[in-house]
Amino acid sequence: VFFKNGTFTLGEAVAVSLVGTSTLPCKYVGYNTLRGDRPVLANMPIIACGAFSFTTGTLKIAEYIRFTGTATIVLNLGASSRISYFSVANSSATAGRSGVQIGGHQAIVTDGEIVSQNGECVDLPTYQGVKVKRCYLHDSTNGILESGTAADNIFDENFIEACDTAAITIIAGGSKVSNCTLYGTEAKIGIGVSIANVGENNIENSIFYGLTTGISKATGYHGTDTSYYNDFFNNTTDVTNFYKSSYDTALDPTFTGMAQITGTTATTSGSVLTQAGGDFSSVENNVDYLHVISGTGVTVGKYLITASTGTTLTTNNSLGISGAGDVVYFVTTGHNGKIGTNLKAAISRIFNATATSYIDTGAIQRQESGGGGGYAFAC
Repeated sequence: VFFKNGTFTLGEAVAVSLVGTSTLPCKYVGYNTLRGDRPVLANMPIIACGAFSFTTGTLKIAEYIRFTGTATIVLNLGASSRISYFSVANSSATAGRSGVQIGGHQAIVTDGEIVSQNGECVDLPTYQGVKVKRCYLHDSTNGILESGTAADNIFDENFIEACDTAAITIIAGGSKVSNCTLYGTEAKIGIGVSIANVGENNIENSIFYGLTTGISKATGYHGTDTSYYNDFFNNTTDVTNFYKSSYDTALDPTFTGMAQITGTTATTSGSVLTQAGGDFSSVENNVDYLHVISGTGVTVGKYLITASTGTTLTTNNSLGISGAGDVVYFVTTGHNGKIGTNLKAAISRIFNATATSYIDTGAIQRQESGGGGGYAFAC
């Protein structure tokens, strides 16, 4: 099924019952002007789900498509299915809603961007063998949440930013976190990897930065958990009930192009935040998110910034009315996440490093002088 660049608005929930095969999966493919032209994000078709969900069913492939909505789940990905080169955005002001929910074993989420402003980017309720790889997950309550008995999953090369509860939550154990950059804020927010009282988790070659806690285990230690070649820096606490290994380090990643605008004296009215004497000139509209931490009369949460002036931010959802001048907030700008020279050759990948063109820790690699690129994911 081909979707040409444009907006397709759902009038009801869509759930596809047709099942593909392992050799002939059903495909949903977006294109700009010619089928197969592999459009960039700005030229991908948009499936505007609104208050409805889109359920792919089993053995499906979806690529080069954007999904938007406010439902409990925007996109439900079926068993043995894959979504890649994509974007999913859940803009609901209601807590606990998901961008992508995994609806079956061995699903793959790769090379895309997901945000769920007040919920989970990726929710794994009960299924196993799931891979989330090379994705940018950001400005949500949780990046990846194993909300039930999901186990034995792989989370690799993901850049997870500004998730105020946890970047990754492991409930059932046996999961692997590798080559990820888990970035809170300069002032520290959230947990990098939150683990229940379960073992056999492998965490390696990742960066834990600006977090309240880098890795947090519920109770006790498990000898089957492993930590190798991770970098912990600018966290309130690096680990709780979890052993760091002698291979872990504490070097400043010196991120390129990451910064926060912060304030404690703003007011709000409707969808507008005003900061007297503020400077929002570096804010990028429809890219950056406002995080409201506290304030009299304000609604705490995350908000997409749709317009800005030097002293005001306009958001996609209502902020409430707060005239007391005590609203505490931050906005992350830049989002590059490219590391500096500190980690160059200090920590190397421990699996097949010579087969790749980079060996640095984290999802986004340092570029040599004159080199190109920045993000590790396609979007």
